[in-house]
Amino acid sequence: MRVWFTHAAGLTSRDQEVGGFEVAGDDHNFVPATAKIEKVGESDTVLVSSPKVEFPRFVRYDWSGVVTTYLYNRAGLPAGTFTSE
Repeated sequence: MRVWFTHAAGLTSRDQEVGGFEVAGDDHNFVPATAKIEKVGESDTVLVSSPKVEFPRFVRYDWSGVVTTYLYNRAGLPAGTFTSE
């Protein structure tokens, strides 16, 4: 699943692994996912996946209430927690 951000030019994890993402299928059962920052055209995106979810439908970021990883835009502002659910 690809996550598109607005106002996130220069998206970075500041040399840390991109973490904190989870994906779920139609069953809404979220599982930890791997994530990587990719540029698509002029946009920075995050590609999120898990072998446990064949057809991801929902994604969330740092939803546990304890933020241990961060994504930043070029201005140094962190992404807030979110869910697409």
